Amino acid sequence: MILEALSLKDVTPTKDVVEDEEDVETLRRANERRLVFKFSIVGVPIGATLHFIKDESVTFTVVDDKRVDFGDSVTSLSDAARTMLHRHGGKLTSAQGPLYWIYENETLTERRLRMDSEKPEISSENL
Repeated sequence: MILEALSLKDVTPTKDVVEDEEDVETLRRANERRLVFKFSIVGVPIGATLHFIKDESVTFTVVDDKRVDFGDSVTSLSDAARTMLHRHGGKLTSAQGPLYWIYENETLTERRLRMDSEKPEISSENL
């Protein structure tokens, strides 16, 4: 009963309250669930070499759509980032891998944001 009394009403805007195409796009992006990171989403091929943002001499090779060869093991992008951050004095227990690895002179996060912004716009008729 206490939980019911404290529950909050969902006030997320719906399609009915948007006023123009910009609002439609903002609503679409807010409601869109971001896909789990995969190298294929950002056009990074298997076999590509990535560089650590804090020390570009540290590299690894992409072995499949979600994992990398990190010298002595095959691991996730996030685990590789956390390991390297610890080696550089960081104490994070988790890391968003795409923030820390560079491919073709941009972080994987920057690459994803750029590619997302280059996608064709969706009009209100498509919602």
